[in-house]
Amino acid sequence: MYSQHAAESSNAPMLDVIQSYIQSIASFEPRFGHAGALLEHGREFPARVRKPRWLILGPRKSCFKSATTYGIRRYDVFYAEGYAIDWNLPIPIHHAWLVNQEGEVFDPTWGDTIDHVYFGIAFSRSFVLESLVENFNEPGILLNMDRMRRRLRSSEAIELAIARGIAPTGPNADVERVSL
Repeated sequence: MYSQHAAESSNAPMLDVIQSYIQSIASFEPRFGHAGALLEHGREFPARVRKPRWLILGPRKSCFKSATTYGIRRYDVFYAEGYAIDWNLPIPIHHAWLVNQEGEVFDPTWGDTIDHVYFGIAFSRSFVLESLVENFNEPGILLNMDRMRRRLRSSEAIELAIARGIAPTGPNADVERVSL
């Protein structure tokens, strides 16, 4: 999925950097972990040029908390987590953001997203809420190793946690949306 999409994307060089970084992490995972989940289920999400009026940027380095807060309170966006990269500083950063049903990114902590590339997984609202309850309101899903071992220990478990109803982007954009 990724390679075909990257070949047709204008962000292909940055997607390749992210994928290579995730592959290097996956090579050290003794079993299915966050990097394996991203390689198998992750996708590119295009940055939206304009942030919506309702989005008030949170402080830097609070992406997990900010994205979780909006993701559980608003029904028009989903919490997403993975890696993001800026063309001006080409280093993959573990990050959380919001995705609308069109598959576009709304970043609650990075103001200007025009030169950013996002690759990750959008999670269902119910899964994010369950994760918060289980982890005493601590946000973040993929790098929490306890959570990965308990809830996301297999590809099948990740499939159940992925948000549905988000439009595909890239070469498969004509595929129908899956209902929520």
